[in-house]
Amino acid sequence: MKNVTQPFTFIVLFDLLSFIVGTASAWSSPVIPKLQTLCDNPLGRQISQDEASWIGSLLSMGGIVSPLIWAYLVQKVGRKISGIVVVIPFLVAYLTSAFAETIELYYFGRVLVGIEIGGMFSVLPIYVMEVAEDVSRGLLAASTGCFLVAGRLFSYSIGPFVSIMAFNLIFTGVCLVYIPAFWFFSPETPYYLVKENQDQRALKSLRYLRRRPLADLEKELIQIKKYLASITEGTFLVIFQTKASIKAFIYSGALTTFEQFSGINVIFSYMQNIFDLTGSDIAPEICSIIVASVQLVSSFMSPLLSDKAGRRTLLLVSITGATICEVVLGVYFYLQDNDHDMSGIGWLPVVS
Repeated sequence: MKNVTQPFTFIVLFDLLSFIVGTASAWSSPVIPKLQTLCDNPLGRQISQDEASWIGSLLSMGGIVSPLIWAYLVQKVGRKISGIVVVIPFLVAYLTSAFAETIELYYFGRVLVGIEIGGMFSVLPIYVMEVAEDVSRGLLAASTGCFLVAGRLFSYSIGPFVSIMAFNLIFTGVCLVYIPAFWFFSPETPYYLVKENQDQRALKSLRYLRRRPLADLEKELIQIKKYLASITEGTFLVIFQTKASIKAFIYSGALTTFEQFSGINVIFSYMQNIFDLTGSDIAPEICSIIVASVQLVSSFMSPLLSDKAGRRTLLLVSITGATICEVVLGVYFYLQDNDHDMSGIGWLPVVS
């Protein structure tokens, strides 16, 4: 079996960025309930339902346009610098939220976080693909998804039990660890350096990444050059020039659209509020931890199952299961809103 020479440091850094994004996607779940009470509320008043909705939704507002910005930046200034700059909005957002005393500052922070999340999904996959070897690329891609879920679990586990200020300062500390670590331990990708006609720096980057004899590195450098030379740049309309690319665009666009419209981000953002409304005997913060824990386990199982059962089969099973569970949850709330006694099945929302 081919020896995996990819330094462990890169896996840690990739996963740390994914972890940060995961914490942000679940940030509002423990924070909104605090702002809706007078206990541990820096605003000194209870926020309204509309204000809570804005806190949850502005994350997506920031993420709508940011991929276009980061996609341009990653081509102009490089993958490494983009990988550092992408965390700065996070840092500003968490510091702002830690000391915020007006609702507008929370809005501002959530927009910034949305910008960063969109940037992460633009920068990180490119960086991983360009520094990883073929033998470790799948592992790295899968590990980022696992640690994304681990970040959500961290938010659900810590947020309800500390103050809003402490909650945000913890995340600020994680960002402050990531920035210098990424700067000192992560090289620029050899693909970007070759693209910028910096072959010697690209060779140095490969030497640091691969830890292999010079002859092997020079061969890989030649392969990179050939690959980049075979790529022709074009506009967005190039996608519609062949049937294969049109199909790929439709499939990927449909999957992404259905994923977002499934309401999964709403559940992540308002997890604690949702379980609080169910009237379950289990504390809502504990319910959130249970759900995130199950998701973490499944995120480690999915890469293994996808290789054996196939991506399409696993995706269909996942979509079917998610549909059934959301229907059950919807029926539960419908019956509850119509004054039916649901105390006997208070466990059902957690299971679904």
